[in-house]
Amino acid sequence: MDCPVIVTSQGAIQGKISKAIDPTAKPVLNFLGIRYGKAPVGKLRFMPPEKSGSWKGIFHAVETYELCPQNVLVAGVYDDFIPYKNPLGFDTSKPSEDCLKLNVFTTDYKKEKKLPVLVWFTGGHYQRHYGGRIDGTALSGMNNAVVVVPNHRVNAFGFLSLGKGSVCPGNLAILDAILSLKWVKENISSFGGDPENVTIFGESSGSGIVHLLMLTQLSAGLFHKAILLSGAVLCPFIFTDDLTPARDLFLKTLGIEWKSENEKKILETLQSMPADKILEGQKHFNDFILFLPNIDGHVIKESPRLLIQGGHVHPVPLLIGCTNSEGGTLLSFRQYTNFMEGISEEDFTTTFNKMFAMMHPGKSVKAGLEASKVFYSMKSKEADPERYSWLHAQMVGDTLFVVPTIMAASAHVALGNPTYLFQMTQTPDFNHSLSNGPGIKNKATFCKCDHADDLYFIWGNPFTEGDLSGGAKFTDDESELSRHVMRYLVNFARSGDPNKPEKVAMQWQPYTIQGDRPHLILQMPLKSGKNLALREVDFYTKDLPSLSSNVTSKN
Repeated sequence: MDCPVIVTSQGAIQGKISKAIDPTAKPVLNFLGIRYGKAPVGKLRFMPPEKSGSWKGIFHAVETYELCPQNVLVAGVYDDFIPYKNPLGFDTSKPSEDCLKLNVFTTDYKKEKKLPVLVWFTGGHYQRHYGGRIDGTALSGMNNAVVVVPNHRVNAFGFLSLGKGSVCPGNLAILDAILSLKWVKENISSFGGDPENVTIFGESSGSGIVHLLMLTQLSAGLFHKAILLSGAVLCPFIFTDDLTPARDLFLKTLGIEWKSENEKKILETLQSMPADKILEGQKHFNDFILFLPNIDGHVIKESPRLLIQGGHVHPVPLLIGCTNSEGGTLLSFRQYTNFMEGISEEDFTTTFNKMFAMMHPGKSVKAGLEASKVFYSMKSKEADPERYSWLHAQMVGDTLFVVPTIMAASAHVALGNPTYLFQMTQTPDFNHSLSNGPGIKNKATFCKCDHADDLYFIWGNPFTEGDLSGGAKFTDDESELSRHVMRYLVNFARSGDPNKPEKVAMQWQPYTIQGDRPHLILQMPLKSGKNLALREVDFYTKDLPSLSSNVTSKN
């Protein structure tokens, strides 16, 4: 069977065919590396994206898109813990600024099919983006849906800001995402998709992009449902009100003196630099200073917290959730040389002081530290050598993901919007086994479902072609959970309700802010839960700020 030639607004296109390893799966048409925006190079670098033009003849869309310029060494360290498949042949050695492209996976190309469309935004703390590795074959073929995976600019290329109201106010990657959604609206019917039934979804910073798309009027009418996975913009590491420190450090590293009256000349200088030089300018960045989405006055006009409180959110159905070990290993191990063995109280305190000072400026670090130790019952763990690694993991997970997730879900429900909450607790076997995944690093003993572990199940990795790296294999339970997760997600994309139209193994009750606040626990066997993390929400939003507010910062 040959992949058919279809006609888009840009021209004719032909891809290739893949199929999930499942007897019920339909063949999937892959259209890879489709350009949706002009190459953002030269005078277009650090500028809003421009719509791509058309081509002559047939575009052979058989190769996934290029990597945007980024530090691939960091992602390589994470890959030591994350077994992956690479059926698309994604190559990290050939980055290119000509990266405003997307991949489409579909089971049919007839316009009358009106299949639900899911558009994915990949995570990576806005600094990295491996979307070209994502294979939508299982999610599309086993659930009869259209899956779109756009690429967008990252790090300084996607989020440089010279200041609100300047020639480069920031949030370029959000504009990339909006342009990709405009492409979907204009073209997806040629791939069998319904442009009036588009669900945007993402994980970590990709979820941050989705949440920001829910808050900007520039995306109005471009999507109809949203899924947030381990990332809400109420998290301080997913959005910032002020990029001045990042701008100043970036320019200083490049030997450029910042003067607002010279902003146009500074921009021209940056546009003429080699891409490698732009990356070098970020070499002194860390988790506290880097380019992120910000208040630019155009895409995001004020703080997301104020936008949400004021009800300035697209009123779409929302599916939202997190894992039960968000800080378990991936987001913690690089901060310490001995995280797995157990960090010292002194090392933990140093990191805590930085985070607390950023999140509660002017408040007592000492009081916050003591309150946190009491809240997490550290006295009961005095004999555990890993106790401060565990405490760091718990606080990172709760502060950055769990609490913002519950707050975002509650706020969306309060506005009268259908909302479904989950927590994934399935622990991947290959991260805790010497025999399953001998080439994959084990995670901390206390780590259960880590940050990004849900991606295996969302993308149906047990059913895609090829072997996992490191000799890892999925267990039967993990494969079964993946089936359930994909069905829930595509049901939600179809109808706004994860329970229909396809039959599900357990009913997923809508989230409420009264009563037991139900959520679904994604593990095998499936379970229902209630009142997820309410104690943590109260501690971080009420108890901790109140406790610290009466003590001076000199303590």
